[in-house]
Amino acid sequence: MITEASSLDEAIFGGQDLERITTAMVVIAERDVSIDKVIALAMADWRDLLMAGGLGTSDWPTRLADLLVSEPQP
Repeated sequence: MITEASSLDEAIFGGQDLERITTAMVVIAERDVSIDKVIALAMADWRDLLMAGGLGTSDWPTRLADLLVSEPQP
């Protein structure tokens, strides 16, 4: 997935932040959705990708920050 995501360009996604796009892709992939399907969704409609990944609303910066915070390991 990292290889496919690294070839993505902000222009494809209407200038959306790539960190937002790739995080949405990871969130969806963690639900056992194949990488091919995640990439296909991203290419078909980035808005649907963001909604499916929980980052499609105006509070996305907070949600993104919450998703990217790593929990301390015991």
